[in-house]
This record gives sequence, C-alpha cells and structure tokens, in this order.
Amino acid sequence: MKILIIGAGGVGTSMATIIKRAGKEADWATKIVMADYNFDRAKEVAEHICGGGRFVAEKINAQDAANIEAVIKKHGIDICNECRRTTLQRMYFRYLLQNRSDVHGCCNDIIFAGSGKAFRKGKYQAW
Repeated sequence: MKILIIGAGGVGTSMATIIKRAGKEADWATKIVMADYNFDRAKEVAEHICGGGRFVAEKINAQDAANIEAVIKKHGIDICNECRRTTLQRMYFRYLLQNRSDVHGCCNDIIFAGSGKAFRKGKYQAW
C-alpha cells in the first residue's frame, strides 16, 4: 500500500518513524510519501530521519484540493493520513472523495491523526 502522510510536524514524523521502526512488520507499506508545505522539512523526515528508500518527500498545500488530488494521483496513494486538525482541510478531503469521480476510489481511506476520526470510502466515522 502507498501511504500519503500530510504534515511533517510532530505527528507526521512520529507516524513515519513508527513505520520505519516496525521493519518487516510494516512491509505492507510499499511507499510512504511525507508531504508538507515546507518541502525541506518533508525531505528531512523522509531522507534523513527515515532513511529514504520507500520514504519520499513531496511538497503539498493541504488547503488546495487540486494540489492534494495531484499528489494522490502522482504517487497512486491508497491511504492518506492528514496530520493537521483543521476543519477546512477535512472539508477538502471529503469533497475530493465524495464529489470528484476522478479521485473517488483512487484513495481508499483518509485518517485524521489525533482526531479519533476516519473518512472511509465516502463515510466519515469516529474510531
């Protein structure tokens, strides 16, 4: 599975390092895209903290639906994790998965880290 982690701050970095430390138990994660508005920070996490390889950096604007869509399509993302807790960004994700037929289905799950909520195949659920 290909994972998009949006936000290279504390939560996003923690997620990436947990995947890295899991070793073979996390082989199901074939590609982890560390995305942030600050590309240098995303690159730091992907390459220096997690060692590169299946960890790659990407610049993203989490407030721009078209940019999120482009990154999802570019990397063939299966799971998207949004590590920021703002309602505005959640609205963009809901819009992408529910209303855009060209995006719906290309990203199966969106998880909002730290919020206790998941957005799965068109349904917003509490965990």
